[in-house]
Amino acid sequence: IIYVENMALTALINGKRKVAEINNIDFKFSINCSLGGLKMNSWDLCSILGNLLDNAFEAVRKEKHHRLVKLDIDCSEGTYIMEVSNNGAKISKDQMDKLFEPGYTTKESVGRGYVLFLIEKLLDKYKGNIEVYSTDKTVFKIILPKGEGNRND
Repeated sequence: IIYVENMALTALINGKRKVAEINNIDFKFSINCSLGGLKMNSWDLCSILGNLLDNAFEAVRKEKHHRLVKLDIDCSEGTYIMEVSNNGAKISKDQMDKLFEPGYTTKESVGRGYVLFLIEKLLDKYKGNIEVYSTDKTVFKIILPKGEGNRND
């Protein structure tokens, strides 16, 4: 069992490690700073990261060879930077423009397409934002202010 500073995040990471193992996914993670200044409740943190990791796992399942998903958490000049990346299929420019629209999905199933919309709303609550890049890998980058500016409700 891996332990990190936040108990809910500890549970999330250990659960996702098991999911990755079952699905033959190489799940790497690194937390390179203290999370003590993160003023976000654990439910919201785990909702954001858990959903991004679920999407990343789903994106790499179609890969025949090395399936890689990474979670990196760093601090830089008053901000937390959290990145979830994967080596699955790339997101096209057309898809990228619609990712955060409610109900938009790249999957072929009904009732999906709200996770990224809801993540964006949660990040608004904490004065954070999300950026997406899809070149050699797909990266969802979350930027959250430390301490002031975050609400802990």
